[in-house]
Amino acid sequence: MQVTREQWEILYRYQSADTIEERHVYAWKALAKETTRLYEALPKDLYVRFKPGQPYATAADMHRVISTRYLVISTDNNVHPVWTCEENLRFRAVHDWYGHILTGYDFTLEGELAAYHATGRRHTPSAKHALFTEVYVQALYYVVFGHFGEQKVTLI
Repeated sequence: MQVTREQWEILYRYQSADTIEERHVYAWKALAKETTRLYEALPKDLYVRFKPGQPYATAADMHRVISTRYLVISTDNNVHPVWTCEENLRFRAVHDWYGHILTGYDFTLEGELAAYHATGRRHTPSAKHALFTEVYVQALYYVVFGHFGEQKVTLI
C-alpha cells in the first residue's frame, strides 16, 4: 500500500499522543453512550456472542451474519483506556453490524473508512470524532505496521 503524506501525519500524531488526552475524553463518553443506544437497537433476532479468537477470516464470512443471525465478537485485546470491557465489546458489535454487515464493506483500509462513514451517520459530531480514531486511525496503523497499536484517546 502506498501511504500518503496525510496518512503519515495521522500516524505521527497518533503515535506522539498521550494514551489519554483528558480534553478529549468527552468524545469517547459520547461515543460509548451512543454505541449503547445502537447496540440496544440491534435486531432482536440477532444473537451476539463474545468469545476469544478472530471469528471471521474474511469480510465475506462476516457478511454471512445477515443470513445466520449469529454475530461473534472477539474478546481479544479488549483493554481500552477509558471504556469498560463491555463498552468496548458493544462498540465492536455495533461497528461490525452497521459498518460491515449491513453495508458489505470489507476489512481493507478503504472498507474501514467506508464503514466509519456508514456508522458515523448514526452519531453526533462529538462521538464521530472519537469514531474516526477508533476505526480509521487504528485500521491505518494496522495496515502500515502489521499490528494494532495502543488504543488512545486522542482526536486526530
